[in-house]
Amino acid sequence: MSQTKILASALSPFSARLRIAAALKGLDVAFEPAPGGSGSEALKQINPFGQIPVLLAGDVRLVESLALLDYLEDTHPGTRSLRPADALQAARVRMIGMLFDNKVFFALRPLFAQLLGGKPDLAVAQAALDDAAIQLEKLASFFDAQGPAVGGAISNADCAMAPFAWLLSVLAPKFGATSPFARVPRIAAWWESVGALPEVQQVTAAMAQAFAAFMAAKK
Repeated sequence: MSQTKILASALSPFSARLRIAAALKGLDVAFEPAPGGSGSEALKQINPFGQIPVLLAGDVRLVESLALLDYLEDTHPGTRSLRPADALQAARVRMIGMLFDNKVFFALRPLFAQLLGGKPDLAVAQAALDDAAIQLEKLASFFDAQGPAVGGAISNADCAMAPFAWLLSVLAPKFGATSPFARVPRIAAWWESVGALPEVQQVTAAMAQAFAAFMAAKK
């Protein structure tokens, strides 16, 4: 990816989506810290929404991790494909990623707000986790019966969800709760298979280090 870089962070699950995809595809992608970090004024000069990841290709700026997953796929046709060739199956991959962001992540937003604030409200956190489990139960109805989400092979749908599955496995217990990804049998089985992939574990190991540093800084 000549003259292309991605502004990201090791802890960001949205950035981790791209790190997993790059690892699976064997790409040497230049990931760099965002200037000032997420939400900073320096980052807003690049992405007015203040969010990461941001892909910079010459004078072009691209944002939204699901779109960037497609960009990696479209620009590296000779590598391992993370999007089915069949149009219906490819649409399922995109659909699951969009449903995850619009339903599951939306349900989890109050939980992340508690983490970033002062003393957490456990009732708010538990309600968010319960709502996320409900949304995951609905999402699971669009998965294949077993294995990865779509088509019997790892895809961008799995890349989109995997970082959150890991993050919730360590975050939910801190609120005295069980991860919503462990409460839905089909989702739990999905994570057992996808989470065991070396490329996924490589990225979640980096997330673990960043999460430990984040929690230590809060003390």
